[in-house]
Amino acid sequence: MKIREYFLENMRCPSCALKIENELKEIKGVEDANVDLLGQRIIVKSESDVFDEAVRIVKNHETDVEVSRSKSGKSAGYFKDVVILSVYILVLIFSRTADLGEYNYIYSVFFVIIYILTGKNVLKTAAVNLKRGYIYDENFLMSIATLGAIAISAFEEAAGVMLFYRIGELLQARAVENSKNTILDTTKFVSGVAHRIDGEEIVDIKPEGVVKGDIILVKAGETLPVDGELVSEYTEFDQSSISGESLPVGIEKGEFVVSGSTPLSGSVKIRAVHDFAESTTSKILELIADAPQNKSDREKFITKFSRFYTPVVVYLAVAIVFIPYFLQLFGLYSTTADFADHVYKGLVFLVISCPCALMLSVPLSFFANIGVAAKKGILVKGANFLETVKDCDYILFDKTGTLTRGEFSVKKTISLNGYSEKDVLEIAAALELHSSHPIASAFKDFAGDFQFTNINELAGMGIKGEVNGDVFYIGNEKLLKELSVEDENICSENSYICLYVVKNNNITGKIMLSDTLRKDAVETVKKIKERGVTPVIVSGDSKEVVSSVASELGIEEYYFSLLPYEKLDILQKLKEKGHSVAAVGDGLNDTALLSYADTGIAMGQTAANLSVDMADIVILGSRLYKINDLYDISKKSLRLSSENIAIALGIKIAVMLASFFGMATLWAAVFADVGAALLTVLNSVKVFFFKTRVT
Repeated sequence: MKIREYFLENMRCPSCALKIENELKEIKGVEDANVDLLGQRIIVKSESDVFDEAVRIVKNHETDVEVSRSKSGKSAGYFKDVVILSVYILVLIFSRTADLGEYNYIYSVFFVIIYILTGKNVLKTAAVNLKRGYIYDENFLMSIATLGAIAISAFEEAAGVMLFYRIGELLQARAVENSKNTILDTTKFVSGVAHRIDGEEIVDIKPEGVVKGDIILVKAGETLPVDGELVSEYTEFDQSSISGESLPVGIEKGEFVVSGSTPLSGSVKIRAVHDFAESTTSKILELIADAPQNKSDREKFITKFSRFYTPVVVYLAVAIVFIPYFLQLFGLYSTTADFADHVYKGLVFLVISCPCALMLSVPLSFFANIGVAAKKGILVKGANFLETVKDCDYILFDKTGTLTRGEFSVKKTISLNGYSEKDVLEIAAALELHSSHPIASAFKDFAGDFQFTNINELAGMGIKGEVNGDVFYIGNEKLLKELSVEDENICSENSYICLYVVKNNNITGKIMLSDTLRKDAVETVKKIKERGVTPVIVSGDSKEVVSSVASELGIEEYYFSLLPYEKLDILQKLKEKGHSVAAVGDGLNDTALLSYADTGIAMGQTAANLSVDMADIVILGSRLYKINDLYDISKKSLRLSSENIAIALGIKIAVMLASFFGMATLWAAVFADVGAALLTVLNSVKVFFFKTRVT
């Protein structure tokens, strides 16, 4: 299966987008499909190219929407509509001030022409949809409402409603596009140009053109376009735009520098270690852009709700027209209103029933908060994950690299059976060279002449290698049990992690390592507990080490000496009891745990070295407190979506009630519909301009 992306132009109807999405999923060979209204694109997971089918389906629903294989970059045009609006206003003024006598019908002809010019696409789409049985989309509702207005000779209102509906759509589309750009601009980490060093020359290229191995000059105030290795001497970098951390980070010559960092002491040279497309900043922008594909439960509910909401309002409109009329006809209801008045009330109901504002409000509120999270160095893959994290009542922590710094150092070495301490450390270094575990970094300065073959990593236990017919191991106490190796003096120091070096079936040495808690771990765990969430440690380390860490952090529930599948067993038992569970790991050794948790959270310095495919949320940098920031943002996004639903529904219900009592016009209905959409857009992007406290 391949992910295919097609781009849309002028797609503004949420209900139509849903129908298109459902029909795309029915195509043979299509595993999944998503219409991203915010991103103006179609994402399809399919065996073969379905572009032609996508064009056909889109045209069946929206005749004026264009589908292409590449992004056009065009923006909605206003000139034609502004000209028509000016003509309409002039005709309206003349019709109210100048009486043409028997030629007064000319005004009506002008209004009908304006109606046709602005509404032809709506009418055409409504006709096509009617043939296919789709009668509850906005095109059909606007067509019936405005044709009904013409039928009762309300020509100026029919033209005005269609015209302002068209302009409202354009304003709404522009507002959504600007909001999306605002969100993406807050997470723009790369300068617009990269200075590549070619021999004695410096060539300015686009950041997208940087490839692995290029030497890049980064000037003061600019940001690194790609992840790289520092070629210059020690430099401090501002990494706040990429990780949300305000303190500068010191980088030594030869060390890794994440893209998006800014040098604080003049120009520096960087050697690219990835192509631009594989660097952290590129992956971050890709994750944010793809986030709307993963819909929240609220979005799904609103989608289902609109399926019932629109038909109900249509039937209410019919009831408003005919029930009072027949009651009046049979003398059961006394009113001065005639049939045309009842029809007018029903038409107002039809106009205000369009569900667009409602269906746009929820995804935009989540998307905005995903942008806020990214600015803090928290990458959320979709609204559904931002929604569920607040409801987790258990959070499982891997210990090493998560609660602790994961920066190990050798504190003590014991050599046995004729080996020296130097030999023990060099054997350990040669084996750990092939490990992805953070412990391996403790041995980088002890490399010697040992060269092993047939290297195998033993999950949760250690590493195995062979040389000259001998088999060497390095691992924990569980490895000794697996090998049936006895040792009377197993390490027991609470504050140390103990590794054993084994040759065949004999212990040749013991190495004790130390790790330290993250400085914000105690406060983070305290805040998590105050939220009513239970923290649990699941670790492969010994009981002594894990219990010591748990005691320092005030965590009552902890598990030790666990293999990866045993961590999953604990997770499954909690879920079987009905608990919602989040899991936090370093993204390298806990991929299974992150994958099966209700919310998997990976922590690390960069997105490039994390298992981002398995995690639902990625926290950049080393600050554990961002887990609490994540909870706050989750709560804020739910509150914002509730506000948007209240705004959209509140305005519509108010106009419906006003129309029922004859207090609302078609003008009020169309302005209320457009206004509700614009208000929800503005309400969503306010999170970037106002700092609101989350309680």
